[in-house]
Amino acid sequence: MSASPTPSDSSSGWKRICLLHHPHKAEAAALTRQIAAFLEQQAGIEICRSSLWDPDTLTPHLPHVDGIVALGGDGTMLRAARSGSGYGVPVLGINMGRVGFLSEVKPHQWQPAVQALLDGTHWIEERLMIRVQVHRPGSGPPDPDQAFDFEALNDAVISRGSLARVIETRIQLNGHMLARIICDGLIVATPTGSTGYALAAGGPILPPELRNFVVVPVAPHLSLNRPLVLSEGTQVRVQAFWDHEAMLTVDGHFNLDMVEGDVITVGANPNPALFVRVGGRHDFYQTLVDRLGKTY
Repeated sequence: MSASPTPSDSSSGWKRICLLHHPHKAEAAALTRQIAAFLEQQAGIEICRSSLWDPDTLTPHLPHVDGIVALGGDGTMLRAARSGSGYGVPVLGINMGRVGFLSEVKPHQWQPAVQALLDGTHWIEERLMIRVQVHRPGSGPPDPDQAFDFEALNDAVISRGSLARVIETRIQLNGHMLARIICDGLIVATPTGSTGYALAAGGPILPPELRNFVVVPVAPHLSLNRPLVLSEGTQVRVQAFWDHEAMLTVDGHFNLDMVEGDVITVGANPNPALFVRVGGRHDFYQTLVDRLGKTY
C-alpha cells in the first residue's frame, strides 16, 4: 500500500465526477446543488448525482467516473469507499457529520478541494479493507449450506446479544489454533478501524498506510487479554459459542444474527479503499490528536 502520488494524481484532473450525499441531511443536499452548479460552469466536466442509500442509481456510473465527492459523515464515507473500491474509484469526503474522521474537507473548504480535483493537484491514499465471509452449515437436503460475504473498511465485530452473557470464541490463524477466548466480543479491525471501537476496547492505533489488521478481545475473562497485530496475508478463522444469542456486525452497517456452527473467516480484501487527499501527509496524526481532545 502506498500513499504516494501516482502519475494520474498529478498529471490530469477529473472530468467525470459523481456527487453523493446523505439523503436525510438537508444541508448535504443543498451543498451538493451548490457544487453541481460550480461544476456545470466548468468546460468538459460531466457529473452525476446519487444517494448512497439508493445503490441502483450509483452502481451503473462507477465504471465510468474518475471519482466520487461524498457529502455526509463517516457513515457516508464508509459506504462510498466500499462502493468505489471494487472499481478503483477514489472518494473525496466533505464532512457534514459530527466526527468526520475520514473526511479532511470541511463544508466551507469545498471549492479549493474540488478545484484540486479538476487541476489534478490532489493525491490518493490507499487504505486496507477486509473481507468477511460466513459459512453456515446446513442440515442436509433440503437445507443447504449458506454463505454470506461482506467487505469492511472499519471492522467486523462478533458480540453477545441483548443479555450480559459472555461468548466463547475459538480463533485460528492460517489454519492453526491460536486461542480460546471467553469475552463480551471480538473485534477484527483495519488500520482505519483501529481508531474506532477497537481503540475503545484497548487496541493499538495503526496509521492508515499500514497493511496490517488487529484482533481485539472485548472484556476478556480469564483469557488472552492482549490485542494482536496481524500481517496482511493472515487469515483469521473464528467460531463462537454462546448460551443465549450472538451477532456479527460489519462496519456498523451489516448485521447478521449468528447460529451455532457459523464459521467466520476474515482476511485482507484485494481492493483497497481510495481516498482523495488535498492536505499534507501528516494530517492523520493531527486529526487524531484533535479528535482525542488534546493540543500541543
